[in-house]
Amino acid sequence: MPESHTPGPWAIHPDFRTTVVPASDTKKKVGGCIDPDTEASEYAKVICNQMGNRYPEYHRSRVSPEEARANAQLIAAAPDLLVALEALAKAAFMATCEDDAGLHHLDGSLIDAAWKSIRKAKGKE
Repeated sequence: MPESHTPGPWAIHPDFRTTVVPASDTKKKVGGCIDPDTEASEYAKVICNQMGNRYPEYHRSRVSPEEARANAQLIAAAPDLLVALEALAKAAFMATCEDDAGLHHLDGSLIDAAWKSIRKAKGKE
């Protein structure tokens, strides 16, 4: 199955803390304009916009601002999580396919990448 998502890395836009954009677009504007060439060059590609509601009495069908920020952090970490977990899965598979020496595939850098992705998903990176 071909990948159809926007390639990572993704990041939280510094001016719009609930908006996820490609990391290369964090200095671009969020929004849009009529001219497609200007939009493509000056405006960020929005991966996701988690609109939170500041008014607790209206949180029935929308997320709180805190939940919106947490969702955006997790979404921004998705490409890194995918890469890290794929590498761990491949290494674990290789370790089970070989004799005891196969355990060398599970080196510390794979575990470090997984923990880094988890920290990013939790907004601590």
